Amino acid sequence: MQKLGLVIGVGARAVLGIGIALVFSTAAVVLARLIYLFFGLTAWNTWLAMLVVSGGIGAAAGGMVILGNAGPSSRTFKFLVLVLLMAVAGIAGALGGFSFGDGRQVQCCARPDMGPAAYSTIGATLGVAGAGVFLGGLRLVWGLLKPFSSVNSYSDAGHD
Repeated sequence: MQKLGLVIGVGARAVLGIGIALVFSTAAVVLARLIYLFFGLTAWNTWLAMLVVSGGIGAAAGGMVILGNAGPSSRTFKFLVLVLLMAVAGIAGALGGFSFGDGRQVQCCARPDMGPAAYSTIGATLGVAGAGVFLGGLRLVWGLLKPFSSVNSYSDAGHD
């Protein structure tokens, strides 16, 4: 029964993390678009870089929820490595989403209002969600990524 509760908890964190990653990624893309317009930037490569990087980092900020209690409490280096991994996964997902949505019209998903920013945001969210679930699964199954608090469980704190 305890394992079932653990699986339900991981699933709930994954769903919540995907929702927050989608919101943060969208907000970051909107912010990048505003910066692009207000500063008078005109190069297409600048917009592409801002779109992909802002979407990826925004999704990574929201996707850290998937990893559970991963907070900068005592092991800051491991936390920063996880943030970097999530940001790389978000940027790769945003670039993949942009590349996918740039030249393809998918029957299920293509609509006139789905532009490169929407595909980039969805790709960043999926990239971060995949990385978060993978890293969280590694931590649960093999114990490769320990929780970040100095007291890992109730029994370790001497409250048996």
